[in-house]
Amino acid sequence: MSFSASAAAADNQEPDVMIVSASRTDMELTRVASSVTVIDREFIDQRQSVYVVDMLRDVPGLSVNRSGSAGSLTEVRSRGGDANQLLVLIDGIRANDPAQVDQFQWQYLTSGDVERIEIVRGPQSSIWGSDANTGVVNIITRKGEGGLSGGGFVEGGSYDSFGGGLNIGGKGEMLDWGFNGSYVEQDGFNNARQGDEDDPFRNATVGGSLGFKPGATSRISLVARYTDADTKTDWQDCVPSPGNDPCAQVTADSEPDSTNSEQLYAGLSGEIAFVDNRWTHQLQLNTTNTETDFVFQYRDFFDPTQILVDSSSSEGSIVELRYQTDWDFARGGSADGKDLVTFAIDNQKRSYENSYGVDDDSRQTGFVLEGRTFRFDALNLTGSVRYDDNSDYENVTTWRISGGYDFYTTGTRLRAAAGTGQKAPTMTELYGFFPGFQGNPDLDPEKSEGWEVGLDQSFLGDSYQIAATYFNENLQDQIVGISLPGFIPSVTNAPGETKRKGVEVGISGDLTANLTALLSYTYLDTDAVVLSGPTIVGRAPEIRKPRNTAALNLNYRFLSNRANVNLNASYTDRQLDNIFYSDFSSTRTELDSFTVVDLAGEYKVSNSVVLYGRVDNIFDEDYEEVFSYNVMGRAAYLGAKVSLSR
Repeated sequence: MSFSASAAAADNQEPDVMIVSASRTDMELTRVASSVTVIDREFIDQRQSVYVVDMLRDVPGLSVNRSGSAGSLTEVRSRGGDANQLLVLIDGIRANDPAQVDQFQWQYLTSGDVERIEIVRGPQSSIWGSDANTGVVNIITRKGEGGLSGGGFVEGGSYDSFGGGLNIGGKGEMLDWGFNGSYVEQDGFNNARQGDEDDPFRNATVGGSLGFKPGATSRISLVARYTDADTKTDWQDCVPSPGNDPCAQVTADSEPDSTNSEQLYAGLSGEIAFVDNRWTHQLQLNTTNTETDFVFQYRDFFDPTQILVDSSSSEGSIVELRYQTDWDFARGGSADGKDLVTFAIDNQKRSYENSYGVDDDSRQTGFVLEGRTFRFDALNLTGSVRYDDNSDYENVTTWRISGGYDFYTTGTRLRAAAGTGQKAPTMTELYGFFPGFQGNPDLDPEKSEGWEVGLDQSFLGDSYQIAATYFNENLQDQIVGISLPGFIPSVTNAPGETKRKGVEVGISGDLTANLTALLSYTYLDTDAVVLSGPTIVGRAPEIRKPRNTAALNLNYRFLSNRANVNLNASYTDRQLDNIFYSDFSSTRTELDSFTVVDLAGEYKVSNSVVLYGRVDNIFDEDYEEVFSYNVMGRAAYLGAKVSLSR
């Protein structure tokens, strides 16, 4: 894992890590002034995390909440923002689901085909538009490499878990290709506080890529990824009662609900360059398609004594056409990426349909202008502005500027950024999604302003590095829930501002020749308005946004690097959550803090065979990330990996 890099790291190491999501063009990590974390394949293998979200828990600025076992609803928030304000890209394809309030469905993202994860924090709407109000996570999948290469894995363990997968690919002078596939399942455990039935999960994912170079300065690429997942979940129904457990009485049996989800992401792109690679053009056609079927229980709104069972389905899609052109001023006589200007157009059509009769779409076009320059071999400046023209809400202009300065002699880098963001109302919020909920077609976009300052410092010849950032962001027109006359749930734009500020720290170091350490810490302070109807009655911290989070990762290699042990500990402070009662009232409760420790190890039997094992939650910590939902206890797994190269 890499945090924002220091100047000294750029000065004396191998070719730098290239970031593709902090700008409209590739950019060296050591030149990015925004707060960035990169998770590479080596770290994924060391952690042995089957689900990508388990590694995001340890990233500065991010918080995670899972409603039960694997496959259950999982939300990731950046710097206290809402889950649908974080844009997720898979190989550059927008992956947020318009049928699920624009949230990405993290519970279905497995790590078997992931090569690298880039996390950029802070408002990025001037680059990527609406969903990037608090940041961007870019998932980059495995592609074909030189010759023929690949591998596979198989594992099993607690909760009757089984997993397996393979990847294979190749690369030549004109053609490269890759294929990935994985399957994981487990019987799980009972998600709710009551009941004793298991809630199983199954996930099958396949993906592939194909690249063709018809000429020295042109390329055509095709990528695709498909997931089919089934999940059993629980419905927890609380009855108002005195005592320490607000859910001590339950009026409905926790029979499992079920969810089936299919997701398809595909992209076709073409690139060509002229004038000695100084003038480039890109044309992309991307599509995201999701289909989700639910079977669920709920309490009759008009007769709360009745428990009803219903089914529903929803479909969402995004079709996006992008054009981008870049001009490299090439101060040194050839394209080097130091002085660039970019113009881009993104045209999107979003569609949403459900079984309750909602069938709507929206269209938006974004115009982007970005420029960057690198001066005096130390000063890096970037600026961008975007205008979004939307069919369903007011048009919005967003901007961002950032800069960094390197002091090479001391290994110090100062950086700062400021900008605005926006989050469009979701199609659910605009049009409603089930009987008893009334959408609000008059909603305005949520708008944010934010700034950050940071310091990156290396020590002892780059053996140790620290990245520290202070951020401050204010959100206006936040979309919140209200009750219309007759107690019908709806949404509105809240008056006033939601204020968020905090500190992010990432430290990495080589404690010995074989022992490396990563430490991350986040302090978050949120302050939002509290409404009674349309009236502000006070201010309070937001739910599911802990004030303090921290993580420590230690990795030790031994036996001439044939063996590896990885220890990961993560801490989450107390946090607020909502309790929803059977009479449709609600109140807040405080969830306890918790620490989870995982241990993983592997041994390289030969150049092509690795045996591995891990124990998750080794101290069997009992905690809740979402009120009334259980979490996984101690669990152990064993597996083997095989690699192929030629």
